[in-house]
Amino acid sequence: MNKRLGVLLIAAVVLAVISGHSLDRFTVSANGDADPYEILFPLILKQYNFGPGDVVGRVIDAANGKGLAGVSVCFNPQDCAITNQDGSYTATNLAGIRQMTASLTGYYPVVKDVVIVGGDTVDLNYALSPYITGGNIELRAVLTWDSTTHWPPEQVENDLDAHLWLTAILPIHVYFDNKGDCTTYPNACLETDFRQGFGPETVAVRQFEPDTVYYYGILNYNQGASGVPLIVDTGAHLEIYDETGVVAAYDVTDAQGDGNFWYLFTYSYSPQQGAWIMTEKNCIVYYSADIEDIIDQCP
Repeated sequence: MNKRLGVLLIAAVVLAVISGHSLDRFTVSANGDADPYEILFPLILKQYNFGPGDVVGRVIDAANGKGLAGVSVCFNPQDCAITNQDGSYTATNLAGIRQMTASLTGYYPVVKDVVIVGGDTVDLNYALSPYITGGNIELRAVLTWDSTTHWPPEQVENDLDAHLWLTAILPIHVYFDNKGDCTTYPNACLETDFRQGFGPETVAVRQFEPDTVYYYGILNYNQGASGVPLIVDTGAHLEIYDETGVVAAYDVTDAQGDGNFWYLFTYSYSPQQGAWIMTEKNCIVYYSADIEDIIDQCP
């Protein structure tokens, strides 16, 4: 088979996937107007269903971890699934590459891409942040990751943990064992804590403290246990919100380095600019409860 025919074969498979048709045989012309070839697809392709599939999932409030009812999950404005009381939804008869948006009044919408082939059922979860308004909070960091609940063979929890340090007159480390407080000092808290896949794991800052630097990162808590992937393979994704919406988004696959901790950013006040400034780090290091050890690994 020549190169042109090979390209046509690939195109035929792609078209079948997108259109939702099954594959048995396909007739193509290698030069556009002559020499038609009838391609008999191998048995494995004949038996494989390239038809449409379903998308199922759950939409969660990033601020409290509860399912959200009444969310519209749409792949175009006219075709939407609506979440039930626990935030679950099912969208049926979809095929190919889709862009799906979850939206609800009072929350920032989230858009995700999904590929549905072979009549599969694809899991697609969302975490929506409520609007940030004046006097509400200043900043919210929403972490999501792979929805696998436990890693085989020993069924170890799929647990990513958000950590926030404040270096101040009264330094503090906000994480699962010290969740902070969003009503009084340090005016920062762990809003949600999930230990079995996807999340969201959410940290909020109600107000920035003067003369304070904030450091944020994510620990793959069980990395090193049997079957637990490296943090770069967890599908971790972080979105940072202020009152304007998403101000930054990060995927762990873009980070550089080795270790079990994804060190993402610092926040500090700039007198020159008269504003709080985020400084990106986005590197993989080894976790330490002492933030200075982390800084040393990724200055």
